[in-house]
Amino acid sequence: MRLANMERHLLLLLLPMIGCLHRSSEANLLRPLASVYSNGFPDDSVQPQYLRFADPLTASILKNLVRTGRYRLAPPGAALFCPSNPAPGNHGYMLGLRVRNIMGDSAIVAAEQMCATTYGVISTGVNYLLRKKAGKWKLDRPISGWASPLLGMVSARFLPECLSR
Repeated sequence: MRLANMERHLLLLLLPMIGCLHRSSEANLLRPLASVYSNGFPDDSVQPQYLRFADPLTASILKNLVRTGRYRLAPPGAALFCPSNPAPGNHGYMLGLRVRNIMGDSAIVAAEQMCATTYGVISTGVNYLLRKKAGKWKLDRPISGWASPLLGMVSARFLPECLSR
């Protein structure tokens, strides 16, 4: 009986660690994407002023974008207009990184940018191929991209009150 209680306590202690291991392996996979933004946003002639991170993992990987002072964190609740949008307000992106697929020593990961146009929210992004070399994930090459209007999914995080009515 006493051994069963010890096993139960050990299991309760190990379960959170398993979650941390999964989270850290995802972070290791996504970390090479930080280099994608190291010289700014390559497809934009007008650079953003503000950034918002879609989740804590993205924030932990891309935090240096804000630390360097090149970009500022968007004020909470403020709309993020696309940098090319001439509307007055905060111009920037919400950034999100995610793992799409892992296949042995290869993985497909995505870097997404979302911002508000006059007509709604647009999502643009690139899927990248990563390869594991000497135990570390390395960015191999971009393999595809997208630009999708999210007309039916307008969120207050992107559009000001006057556009979301």
